[in-house]
Amino acid sequence: MVQGFAPNDLTTADWMSRRAGQTTLVAANSSENLTPATGQRSESMSWTQISCALYLPRELMGFAEGTGLFWLAGMANGVRFFAPPYWKIETCAECAAPNPYYEARDEC
Repeated sequence: MVQGFAPNDLTTADWMSRRAGQTTLVAANSSENLTPATGQRSESMSWTQISCALYLPRELMGFAEGTGLFWLAGMANGVRFFAPPYWKIETCAECAAPNPYYEARDEC
């Protein structure tokens, strides 16, 4: 299993983006033509499919705290997950030993 939270550098963000895979988007194309001699105007609209990254590197770098992607062996695309810090989960915080390196301060 490979797991990654929000990256802080472009190298990691680019790797995670490429590892997450591709998706297909539908893009609209429109055109308008005017024939000067006749003054006739024509419009057309078409749709096309384009391939793009499932997650762009800048999107990965903007993931909220606790959000990330993981991949299991044999899995083509990553799965987005949310894992809140254990101290923010009430049942976990009750069981956790106090952090000897952190001193809680009263807020005024």
